Amino acid sequence: EKAKELAALLTEGNWTHDFPITCDYAKSIGLKVSDEIPPAFLDLLSMYPQPVKTQRSVEYSDHFRRITGGR
Repeated sequence: EKAKELAALLTEGNWTHDFPITCDYAKSIGLKVSDEIPPAFLDLLSMYPQPVKTQRSVEYSDHFRRITGGR
């Protein structure tokens, strides 16, 4: 029964796709989660460093605003 309630909570449109379900919140609704990262996994991550982003992923353009007069 609890699994059905959790499934409904997580899939019935309570949040938008970008709502972060934090570890604390996941625990509070009954999910079994851990925020501990095994050392072996951290070692693996250190082998593949991610570049620091210096450029925005979305570029702002006021082209439409200029064409429509700001509407």
